Amino acid sequence: MNDQGHLVTRVYGLDVNPERAGLVRKVLSISSAMAFLEFANFIYSSTVNDVDMAWSIWPLIFGLMIPACGYFGAKNSSRELISWFIGCSGCVAIAVIISLSRLYDVYSDASDSDRDSMSHSIVVASVLSIPTLILAIAGVCYGSELQSKREHIIVRSNQQQRQQAVPQVTINVQQQPGVYGHQMPQPAYPPQSPYGGYPPPQGGYPANYPPPQAYVQQPMQPQQAYAQQQYVQASAPPPVVAYAQPVDKSSYT
Repeated sequence: MNDQGHLVTRVYGLDVNPERAGLVRKVLSISSAMAFLEFANFIYSSTVNDVDMAWSIWPLIFGLMIPACGYFGAKNSSRELISWFIGCSGCVAIAVIISLSRLYDVYSDASDSDRDSMSHSIVVASVLSIPTLILAIAGVCYGSELQSKREHIIVRSNQQQRQQAVPQVTINVQQQPGVYGHQMPQPAYPPQSPYGGYPPPQGGYPANYPPPQAYVQQPMQPQQAYAQQQYVQASAPPPVVAYAQPVDKSSYT
């Protein structure tokens, strides 16, 4: 069990899910065996067949790429490397089958004298090719199964364990106003403020403490009103009408 509470199984120095540990171990073992056969073929070609070292080193390099993809693909749970391992293993299996069939065809068509000279080559080719064919087919099968279950594998290397063991210290730095960008204007607070120059609390000041002068609402100053001139059309006064009434002169005597 690791430090996160998961049940793990150690496979080649890796912490792996116990349900996938056997599958990962098989892929890693197949890749290691394929690399061993490549070295054996390189040694045989360089010593027994008297092949030039420059011509035999390139097949070794390309041959080691296939088990390297399987090994590091299973170790790092990489979909791309596992896919390359599956595809290249399938190509190797097909190439070995074609090579063995062609070799046995040539051996069967050869004469008795030629068969005696070819018997040693047939045995060596069979010893190197048949295990390679078996490992290639096994690599395709187990590699495909590992790729389908890759998401359920818990893989953690020793370097990641050491990094997780070191405590991580995080410092949260808050950006102060005025440090970056424009300067924020600060209101002026009088020294006699009961809050020591800090902004008022939420809800305003209490009744027994008068608010600072900076927060007293200033009365509105009267502004000079400007009368707009109205143009009124002047009209003539109505005419005066006089009415004459008769006077009774007998009342004056």
